[in-house]
Amino acid sequence: MSRDPDPEEWTSRLPLLFPEFKKRYQASIDSNRGELLPYMIWAELARFLAEHRVRADEMMSSPKSSDLLARVSSYLEEASSCGAAEVQNLVQVGFLETVNDLPELRKLLQPRFGRSTNVLLRQVDKYSPPAS
Repeated sequence: MSRDPDPEEWTSRLPLLFPEFKKRYQASIDSNRGELLPYMIWAELARFLAEHRVRADEMMSSPKSSDLLARVSSYLEEASSCGAAEVQNLVQVGFLETVNDLPELRKLLQPRFGRSTNVLLRQVDKYSPPAS
């Protein structure tokens, strides 16, 4: 019987799947005395995407420009669909709550979210409404 990966495993995959984020990922670990703090790293991923949003907007006509957003959205959907409640909570609290504080990023990402990610986002919206 296989088990679902835990939040640490989902988090440790981030720099492998998103090499653009690797430096920020490592900086987050370094700033926490070498400790992997999944919720903080997923929030950092959202902030990283927000900082790179302008570049993606400028190059939207290029398929490669939105590639990072598409890859992150796909990974979020995979994690959101995971049967482990702690992984779904990681997506909600670590990533989606941070996205709610970044309205331009939310506007850019939400159309890319899959069904399971949108279900989690609606739950987040109930207790933490998006910033305007």
